[in-house]
Amino acid sequence: MNVYREPLERIIGRAAMDLKFRKRMFEDPETAFQEYDLTQEQITALKAISVDALERFAHQLTGSIDKHSTKL
Repeated sequence: MNVYREPLERIIGRAAMDLKFRKRMFEDPETAFQEYDLTQEQITALKAISVDALERFAHQLTGSIDKHSTKL
């Protein structure tokens, strides 16, 4: 896995599944990203993510997971 991308993927995944973290990511990114060892470029890339796009992704993802879990 690309060392540069791995923390970004973890953060985006966490933001998609964790509403509190997602809110913090947009309201106070410095605090949200403190526990990660990020470069300034990575922080800039994360800050550039659209709130609406991430919200749509999160709802699609959680809706898909919920739909599949009810079939089990």
